[in-house]
Amino acid sequence: MIKKFWHLPFNNFIEKIFKNIEPTEKIIEKYTPLWEKVPIEVFDGVLPTLEKLSKKYLLGIVTSHTRRYLYKDMQIAGIPKEIFFIIQTEEDTRFHKPNPKVFDDILLKLKKIKIDKKEILYVGDSLSDYYAAQGVGINFYALADITTPKNKFIKKGVKIINNFQELLQILKYNE
Repeated sequence: MIKKFWHLPFNNFIEKIFKNIEPTEKIIEKYTPLWEKVPIEVFDGVLPTLEKLSKKYLLGIVTSHTRRYLYKDMQIAGIPKEIFFIIQTEEDTRFHKPNPKVFDDILLKLKKIKIDKKEILYVGDSLSDYYAAQGVGINFYALADITTPKNKFIKKGVKIINNFQELLQILKYNE
């Protein structure tokens, strides 16, 4: 059931999982102390790769997660918010993946600084990420086997990376 609703914005996810047994806010209130006790998994090489890429590229996050939980996860992982040009959470848009309109505000901001969508590389771990990126014409790479098995991306012909460090090779990053 969790996999079925995983792509939804956090509040909707909670509603679907708990089927409104009590108000969503109450469930989240109960969930928070438990969530804070569970360590997040930080993948090898993520922080050094992000730090390198941030010196040469604008980085962004588009997530269905809430700002509160995302920032807490980033803090635990040691990822500074300041290295990101934009962070878009559930609260920042009324559109959510797989809807391509999830990128509307970001594309407007990038257009103002003369960055075309063809210059964007979006990395995601779900088919919802892929459909949203594909729907708006953004280059996409799947970080497979995180939330979606590699074979599902392969069936769709999606380009795959196995870890964040591969982005340095794809982007031909030189220090």
